[in-house]
Amino acid sequence: MSENERKNSIESGCSIIRGAVRILALAAALKACAMLTKKMLSKAVRYREEMTKDTEQPEFYAFMNGRRIEFDGEVFQGAEFSAFMGGLDIDLSKASVEKDVVVFCRSVMGGINIKVPNDVNVSVSGYSLMGGIANMVPEDRPGATIYLRAECVMAGVCVKTAGVDETGVDESSDAPEISERKDPV
Repeated sequence: MSENERKNSIESGCSIIRGAVRILALAAALKACAMLTKKMLSKAVRYREEMTKDTEQPEFYAFMNGRRIEFDGEVFQGAEFSAFMGGLDIDLSKASVEKDVVVFCRSVMGGINIKVPNDVNVSVSGYSLMGGIANMVPEDRPGATIYLRAECVMAGVCVKTAGVDETGVDESSDAPEISERKDPV
């Protein structure tokens, strides 16, 4: 075996070893993520059981589709919303929230938008992996509190009051609209 063949053999062996080490590191990282997710989900299940032991909550799902759910004049006592590769638009703006309630949101590769009445407080907790949880409801409202527990994976949950658009701007304000720029002809 010549000197060049020996060097090429050693270099290819080293590159195989480097590739194997990278694969093992990636496998270890994925296993750690799986263990962390399993731990978070078991904690979330215990939390849900503790918070809802005295009440029966309705459950709403969207699986690879979109769905709009309105609570019009009903007394809202909490619910559970789940979206998988789809979206839920929940309108609680006309619902009556008489006492503190718990809402659970679970979203995987989808989104959940919730509009709440103008007089309620919202307290958000949970986790998001490659997604986001947004609470656009102002603090210190006079009414009851909605405790929102959100769990998102490559997804998002957004809570806002009625009359607020996606950017957080109050749609009911008298601010002038910005018109599109028109180039002179």
